[in-house]
Amino acid sequence: MQTRAWKWIGLGTVAALAVGSAVVVERRRRRRVRRWNDYDTDEIRDRLQARFAAIDAGPGAGPGAGSGAATAQADGTSIR
Repeated sequence: MQTRAWKWIGLGTVAALAVGSAVVVERRRRRRVRRWNDYDTDEIRDRLQARFAAIDAGPGAGPGAGSGAATAQADGTSIR
């Protein structure tokens, strides 16, 4: 009889941990400043074009310069 009570206590603990974890994950998701689906398609396109232009222009030019976005090597390839 005593082991049956411990089984229920263990099951309740597992359920509480699962629910608690789900709540934490949901709160973290909601706390994000901006999600990918909040961006407008034109804004995404403009940002991508600016990043590619900065990569083509070489290091030290354009947005993201100095942030480690891309580093050009001597052979023309880039490292991220």
